[in-house]
Amino acid sequence: ELETSPLKGHSYGVNQVRFSCFGTLVASVSTDGTAVVWDVRSGDELCTFFSPSGYGLRTCSISPDSSLLAAGGDDDKVYVWSLVEKELKRTITSHEGTVFALCYSPDGEVLMSSDVNGRLLGWSGHPSHHA
Repeated sequence: ELETSPLKGHSYGVNQVRFSCFGTLVASVSTDGTAVVWDVRSGDELCTFFSPSGYGLRTCSISPDSSLLAAGGDDDKVYVWSLVEKELKRTITSHEGTVFALCYSPDGEVLMSSDVNGRLLGWSGHPSHHA
């Protein structure tokens, strides 16, 4: 076990853990409605984001340049937070069921999302674009 383990920041079950492209950050999302981003080397908690609805988060993805965190879950929404400004930048509301998967394209231009109903949707990876 690593010296920085265990990472503590959630009050309920963790649903997914994702590394950044270069392995310097790790993000986790939980049924408690939180998304936490950690520094891999130090184990320090860098930021915590809360689902605006309070519903659980099921999935997350860090953009290739490590500037954005996308997370989605039980409220059928995808949230995109800036890891630089530490604020919510975008909310995607087009799903009609729990969001279970998110993934940025290698160049960060596209964010893919899928839900419990089998819908696979593609979005601009830029936080200034609206859904």
